[in-house]
Amino acid sequence: MQELFARIGPFVAGIGFSLPILFFLGGCWLRRADVRSVVDNPDIRGGRRLYRALLWLLPVFLVGAGGFLLSMFSEPLVNSNAAFLTAMLLIGAIVLAVSRNVAVFLVDAGLLFEEFFQRMSRLAIPAFAFLTFYSLLVIVFAAIYCILSQHSSALHFRADNIARALSYSEAIHFSIATLSTVGYGDIVPISNAARVLASIEVICGVMLLLFGVSELLEYTREHRRDHPGSHRGSA
Repeated sequence: MQELFARIGPFVAGIGFSLPILFFLGGCWLRRADVRSVVDNPDIRGGRRLYRALLWLLPVFLVGAGGFLLSMFSEPLVNSNAAFLTAMLLIGAIVLAVSRNVAVFLVDAGLLFEEFFQRMSRLAIPAFAFLTFYSLLVIVFAAIYCILSQHSSALHFRADNIARALSYSEAIHFSIATLSTVGYGDIVPISNAARVLASIEVICGVMLLLFGVSELLEYTREHRRDHPGSHRGSA
């Protein structure tokens, strides 16, 4: 919408985006027996069947690519209500023709999400332990940064390009950015003591990540050995 149809008003945009949905509902009604069989017998399609269900995205992509190519030659022609509604009608016609494949794709996507969350639920205990230890490190180092900057005669940090003491919320932010090795640069250690502490926290963060991932993988392997039938194989 920003690149091709910036001049389209919200009313026309609402109509245009509703068209593929209406065409999809119409296609599902016309092929309701096939769609009902897919919904009543959910199963993750593997290999060629899944790829075939995804083929409907190719013509939709071609409609969008055609719009971009036309805009290079005649931007006012493309950036119009008629061109926008025509593009959405083409997409709607594609969805109408492949409504069963779209239904298969949606069912498969739902099954994949279900499988993912089932696997994630088995990692709740080690993930909670990891996050708890991670949070403790953040809080402990933030407290040290705050004490160092507020109860020392020297300045140890530069925040917003000003050398000053950190508040506790700023120390928490700096601790999270340091432990995760993001390093936004809005708060910078300027003394040797602060740099040493930040370096120690970075090392702790890297070690925690390595050991945490290793323990999560080991927990998953042990869970599979103890409960061999608790996870569903892919079709």
